[in-house]
Amino acid sequence: MFNIPITITSQKEIMDVFEIFTKFPHETIMIKNGDVAIDGHSIMGFFSLDINKPVELVLSSEPTESFTNALSKYMVAA
Repeated sequence: MFNIPITITSQKEIMDVFEIFTKFPHETIMIKNGDVAIDGHSIMGFFSLDINKPVELVLSSEPTESFTNALSKYMVAA
């Protein structure tokens, strides 16, 4: 499992990240938000996120370069 912390601060950013995920339909993406985990391809799940809590992506395999490039704007620097 690969965990990537990201920052989402508005509903517009929620939609932007969701649109990025739609370009990677074969990636298994879960989003952890506090004690809640949602499917990264579920628009309903996205709108249940509490953007006041940290958000972390959980991937089943190492992300591709194109995936990390697409999300770079939202990734928390290590």
